[in-house]
Parts: sequence; C-alpha cells; structure tokens
Amino acid sequence: MRKLLIIPFLYLLPILSYANESLYVLDMGKQMVQACSASKETVLSSAKAILASDIGQLSLNNNEQKASLLFFDDLKNTRIDNIESNKKRNKIISKAVNTTKPTVLADLLQLLNNNIAGQVLNKPDNLIIYTSNTTYQLTDLLTDVKMVPDGVGTTEIKLFSSEPLLPDSFSPAENIKISFYSCREQDGWKLYLQMLEKEVAGYVSEFTGYPLNLLTGASRFNHDLGLGSFEAYQLQAEVVENYRLDPPMKVEVNTVNDLVKYISQSQLNKGRVTEDGDEIRSRGGEAVEPEESYVQTVFYATNRTESTETDLIYSGQRDLSGSPVKYGVCNVSIPKNHKKGVIEKPLMGLKFFQDPKKHVYISSVEKLVPTEFFEKINTHLSDSDSSDDMREDIVIFIHGFNVKFKNAVIRTAQLAYDTGFEGVPMLFSWPSDGELFEYMSDREDATWSVQHVEDFLTDIVDKTDAKRIHIVAHSMGHQALIGALNQMALKRGEETAPVFGNIIFAAPDYDAELFKHQIAPNVVTLAENWTLYTSEKDAALNISTTFNSIKRLGLPVTNVADMTVVDASDIEVTPWSVPEFHSYYATKQNVIDDIIKTLRGIKPENRKLKAMKQSQYKYWQILQ
Repeated sequence: MRKLLIIPFLYLLPILSYANESLYVLDMGKQMVQACSASKETVLSSAKAILASDIGQLSLNNNEQKASLLFFDDLKNTRIDNIESNKKRNKIISKAVNTTKPTVLADLLQLLNNNIAGQVLNKPDNLIIYTSNTTYQLTDLLTDVKMVPDGVGTTEIKLFSSEPLLPDSFSPAENIKISFYSCREQDGWKLYLQMLEKEVAGYVSEFTGYPLNLLTGASRFNHDLGLGSFEAYQLQAEVVENYRLDPPMKVEVNTVNDLVKYISQSQLNKGRVTEDGDEIRSRGGEAVEPEESYVQTVFYATNRTESTETDLIYSGQRDLSGSPVKYGVCNVSIPKNHKKGVIEKPLMGLKFFQDPKKHVYISSVEKLVPTEFFEKINTHLSDSDSSDDMREDIVIFIHGFNVKFKNAVIRTAQLAYDTGFEGVPMLFSWPSDGELFEYMSDREDATWSVQHVEDFLTDIVDKTDAKRIHIVAHSMGHQALIGALNQMALKRGEETAPVFGNIIFAAPDYDAELFKHQIAPNVVTLAENWTLYTSEKDAALNISTTFNSIKRLGLPVTNVADMTVVDASDIEVTPWSVPEFHSYYATKQNVIDDIIKTLRGIKPENRKLKAMKQSQYKYWQILQ
C-alpha cells in the first residue's frame, strides 16, 4: 500500500508560493589545490566541505527550487552539474561556458552579465562563489565584485586560504557579502557533524517524502513526520545502511539529531573517522592509503527511451520506435578499496562529490549502432591477454523491479568486479520506472520486453564470438527473461544442444507453479546449467506472493527438474532493508562467492554447501 504523508497545508505555503533560483560557482584552479598549512587537506577540499554543507540547505524535494553547480579553473576546463530541476537553464549555461570558458572570477561575472543581457539566462536569486583568497589582492576583488550582474538578489563570495585570515566577513555593497575561510578555521569534527546532518536529512526526506526544507535536527520521526514505531525503525535501518552500520537496537533514536549522533559515534568507534572529522578509507578494517580506481566496462542494450535528463541517460519509458533496442558501452569507476557487495555512493548522490578513490559511478557512456556494438564486443573478447578461463565468456545481467538505467549499469559493474569476471559483462535494461510504488507498471513493462529480450539474446548468440554465454536475472527481470527463453525454445523445435552456459535465477519474482510445470520442461535444454537462488527471508517476494495470490519462484523451495536450487535462508539479512533481503545475491559475500563458483562450473557438492532434502528432491543451502 502506498504510504501517504500528510503535511499541514500551512507548512506547504512557502513551497507553493516561492521559487528560488541559486547558482553555486566553484573555482577549481591551481591556487585552490595548494596544501593547507595545518593539515593534509587542500584549500579546495575545505571549500568543497563548506559547499557540501551549503548544498545541504537546499530543498531537494521542492520542484520550485532551481539550483546549479558551475565549475571553472585556470586550465579552461568547465563543467555544469544539476542539483534540482531547471534543466533548460543548465543546458544554456553549459553552452555559454563551453563557448567563453572563464578562467578567473572576473571572466565568469562578465560571462553571466553577457548572457543575462542577451536574455539567455535569468538572473539568479542567489549567487554563491567559492574561490581562493590568494588569487586576489583585496583592491582587485572589490573591483571585480562591481561586475556582479544587476538585479541578482544576493551574492556571497567565499574566499579560501591555506593560512588563517584576520576578518571573518564584510559587505562592500548592499546584497553582497564576502566571507573569509582558512582550511582549519572551522573545527573539523563540528564540520563533519554539520555535513552528516545534511546528508542524513536528505536520506530521511527521500525515504518519507517530507520536504527537506522543513526538516531540522530536532525533527521527530513520530510527531513531526507522522511515522509509526515500525516505520521509524525501518527508516533508521535504511539510513544507517548507507554507512555500513547495524540499526540502533538499544539506543533511543527519535530525531534526526539522534540519528546523526548514533552514526557519528559508531563511525568514530569503528575507526572510520577521526576526531578531526577526517574519513579513513579501509579494507578489511585496516587503514590503507588511497589507491587509483579501476574502470569496469559494461556493454548494454535497452528498450528504454533516451532521457532528456543527462544524469539518467535513459528514462523509464518504453521506446515505441521502429528500432526500440538501443546499444552502447559504459565505463564505471570503482575504487580499489571497494568492499564486495557494497556500492559506495557520493554525498547526496551529487556528481560534484564523486571521488574515484571512494565512490562507484558511471564515468562515461558511449552510444553505439548495432554493428559497432557487436564489433566492440568481439574486439574485447579477442584482445584479452588474461589467462582466466572465462576471458572469452559473456555474462548478461537483467535487473529487477524499481531500477533506473544508471543503477542497473552500476549493479552490473559491481557484480562483474566482485566476481572477478574478466570476460564481457553485459546488461539488458528494460524500462523499469525506478519507483517503489510502480510495481504493476513495471510488471507490464517487463512483460512488454519479452520479444526484445529474445531478439537481443538471439543476436548475442549469432553475432558474437563468445566461448560461452551466461545469464543472471534478478526479481521481476524474470518476467522478461523467462518469456524470452520460452519463445526461443518453441522456435528451436527438436534441437537439444545447449545455447547458454549458466542461467542463474536470483530471487525470481515469477509464478513458481507456472515455471515448474509448464515452462521449465520447454526451456531446460537451452542451458548447460541452471541455478535458482531462494530465501525465506525475502520479504519482497513474500509481499509479491500475497499480492499475486501465488507462490513466487524465489521462495523456498520449488524443486525443478534439472535445476540446482540453492537456498540462502540461513544468511543473516536486515529484515527491513531491501538490498539485504531481496538483493542478497549482490550484497552478501557468501552468495557472491557461490555465484562465482557457479559461473565457473564448480558443482554444488564442491562449493561448501549443505545438502538438504525435500521429499525425494535434493537442494542445497548456503551457510552463514
């Protein structure tokens, strides 16, 4: 049932009546990357920390809030990132920047003036600029600020230096404020708590739908947000999972501040942050020096429409054109100190805070025509100098319900990296809406994709030089895959030679009886090995069973002839965390390890599994 959050109408008046447009501008030139005198930080890292805190003030759930991040440096590199809506303005600024390429503050202000005068840009209500104090003499700065476009509501210029500065701030003109910062002007732990509070508030807002601009540290989960006890606990568990922490069991957590305190103290106790608020990267609990990131290549096919929003790449809508399946390749940056089963995300998911040493994210996307797509795959297969026996294999991943395209790409990359796969990882992404309450819409879209998945699989078989082709599907993705496999089997007739190596069903949201009795006998000859992963702790499939009035294939135990059933019910999962109980195939180390062995053709009796029996059928259990 969709959860409704009722907010008093008076609280909504500021949202409905006020549209605020802000432009954040960050200088990333060489003066900003000099080291601070009192720490290992740079001036830029200090500026980014202040910027992160400022961004946390934004009402990200308010569609009337328009804000953008603009970057410039002395090498004439520029970038524009969207924070909220107002995509048109972002595109215009990006075009203007790429044409003029400001290198210093004066150039930037002149650029804004030119575009505003030409009616290309609207005047922002707020202009906030982060730059280096050492770049300017004070007299030059006062001259430059006179170039602030007329009509801008407020302008704040934040000047950063590696050394302490005497004044805190001053206002050379009405609506213009200049503030001075040094690397250690703010207490590190205090700044860490400020950033953490904004970050936690963003997660709370995303989970509940409560407007971020109404949330404060004192906001109470029950009284202010209207959550019941279980909902409040579920919220807390979802939030702390982002910090790889267990939910608060004995600690009383009733407010945003309580949650911040629990997270910060837990991170401090685990040695993940210092008392100065510095994060410590770790592998296996031991501190390590930052290493270079690894780039994981993912080939993709999708029947989604291209998105007008750059960050999404493809939308959740069906492509109804004559050639609905689009092809391409993505590069995904993965930190070398990445932890298996975890997708490390930047602060609030914003591009600006992406760090290749810390986060998993898509670094590039190349869209290809079909001929280029298959040529690149075959080149990738033939160019590998690895001695791994799977270097000439393809593994195709088909995602489940509530998954946006970019998240599907990142999950595919994470699986490939975590399993040590050195062949070609590939994704078929059907048009999931990526919304929690769009189950029925997603199921229809998955069923609509059956023919496209069949055509795609047939092309991969016919047009690539892969030694073996494997398929891993999750959840609702089976609605598309199983239908496609059934159609392939019917067209094969009496042919019995396997087409695929391994087909792995991970937590399939599919009618168990329908598959076992009507479909499995038709499709079983398509693959050399079939593996089904199940768990009785999969709350999503339990809900689906109730909703669909029929048991789902991913619940234990449906024994299917010629299919290895592996039950993961013994694996401990957080019962209120979807990534834990429904995506255990990608988040739990023991299951990931078993999938690796499955793909490598290791028999279940040689995979540290416990043999189980149900009537005359044998299945296997992964132990905690």
